[in-house]
Amino acid sequence: MKKFLLIIFAVVVFLIFAVIVFDGLNSVIKSNQSSSSKKETSSDIQPTINPKGVDNSKYAEYSPEKLANITTDKTILFFKASWCPTCRVLDQDIQENLDKIPDDVTILAADYDKEKELKKEYKVATQHTLVVLDSNGQEVQKWTGILSLDSLIETVNN
Repeated sequence: MKKFLLIIFAVVVFLIFAVIVFDGLNSVIKSNQSSSSKKETSSDIQPTINPKGVDNSKYAEYSPEKLANITTDKTILFFKASWCPTCRVLDQDIQENLDKIPDDVTILAADYDKEKELKKEYKVATQHTLVVLDSNGQEVQKWTGILSLDSLIETVNN
C-alpha cells in the first residue's frame, strides 16, 4: 500500500511539474512572438537628414560626389545604422543643433549597412563610428560612440 501511494504521489508531482514547465515555455514562446512582431525593421525607421529649410551643407547624406566636393577643412563621416539606438541619439542631437556645427566642419552620414566599400576604405568595423578626414580625404581621427554634437565638435577641435 505504501508503494502504491508513493507511485501515485510521484505521478502527481511529475504531472504538476510538467504543467508548470509547459505553461512557462508556452508563455515564453508567446512573448517572443509578440515582441518580434513589434520590432522595428530598418525600413520602419527613416533617418531624418536635412529637413526642409535647413542648411544641408553642414549635415548631409554621404555620396561619393559630396565627399569629393567638400571644401571645408574637416569632414566627418558618421557611419550610422537605422537600427542603432546610439546612432539615432547622435543623429537627433545633430538635427536639433545644426547651427552649432562650425563653418569649417561638414558631417556626412554614411549608411553603415550599405556603404561596404567606404567601410573597408576607412577600416570601420562597427556602426556609430566617426571618421574625421582632412581636405584631401585622408583619415585624421577615428572613434566610436560619441552621443552629442558638442562632444563631437570638441573632439574634432582637439
